[in-house]
Amino acid sequence: MLARRIPHASESARWAVAEVDEGGSEGEGMNDKVIEFGETWNLWHECLSSKDPNSVFSQISYMLWDTAIFRLIIESRQIQARNHIDIPELNGRIILFIDRNFFEAQVASIRRQTDNYSLYGERGVYSLRALLKDISDKRSKLTRSTFINLQNISESDWTDISEAHQRFDKLSGISSVNRSNDDLIDANIIKKLFSKLKTCEQIALYVDKYIAHSATPTSRSITNVDETRVTFREIWKAHKIIYRVMEFLCESLFSSGLSPLPLEHPTMFMDSGIPIIDTSRISNLENAWKDYRTETNSWKFDGFDLLWKWLDDENL
Repeated sequence: MLARRIPHASESARWAVAEVDEGGSEGEGMNDKVIEFGETWNLWHECLSSKDPNSVFSQISYMLWDTAIFRLIIESRQIQARNHIDIPELNGRIILFIDRNFFEAQVASIRRQTDNYSLYGERGVYSLRALLKDISDKRSKLTRSTFINLQNISESDWTDISEAHQRFDKLSGISSVNRSNDDLIDANIIKKLFSKLKTCEQIALYVDKYIAHSATPTSRSITNVDETRVTFREIWKAHKIIYRVMEFLCESLFSSGLSPLPLEHPTMFMDSGIPIIDTSRISNLENAWKDYRTETNSWKFDGFDLLWKWLDDENL
């Protein structure tokens, strides 16, 4: 949950704290700058932690929730294996199916945070890399005065105003005694965040060559991706990095904290003992398998002429 509501840009202008006489031209200019930058500010917030299903926080929540469920499955397997040491009652084919689909979904989700597209336009994406790039591109416009005026702070709330200044002190690398309205975020801060995220790029490369695309041996050899081994341990590590980059941005820019893993429903474990497959109805399972085999076999062409008939017939 957000620790503090983030105001819309036009709304935040009401909390402008100008260090000039009320009604002065400099104060009006500062409000104009706040409103002008507000659209970008709102976009950053929406990208990070809005309720949009594609926001970075939403993506992280799905990743971590699915991982929590997968860890329950792993724990269940280990319990089953310990209780049946000689003949563990586990179906290898189903285990492989679960593991493969979880693995591919997770590495694809990690890759999405390294997407190199922009936040804008028809191909705009919500990703940490896109956000960091936009922050870097617009760094010169986010001055200390604009930053302070974009916070949801009342003019009389000097405690929160002081806290916001302290956050920008850290972002700018400027001490409190040397503050200026024109202070900017230190470019090295953004570079360090890019560097943190860069540790996920090997996973992204693996996805590009094996999951998002079916790369040829020649294509794979150019990047030596065949030598890359992505393990579950590396996935857990990437989760932590992605969350911490997001959390750093949420806390330092918006003074908001977000819990990594969503809360489980109180009744979540009440039906955990219900099996996925009812072994007392094996015949039903066999029939379902045979029905699908019959369906897929019907796709085959019974003769060369029918192959060409299918090609020419738009209804087949």
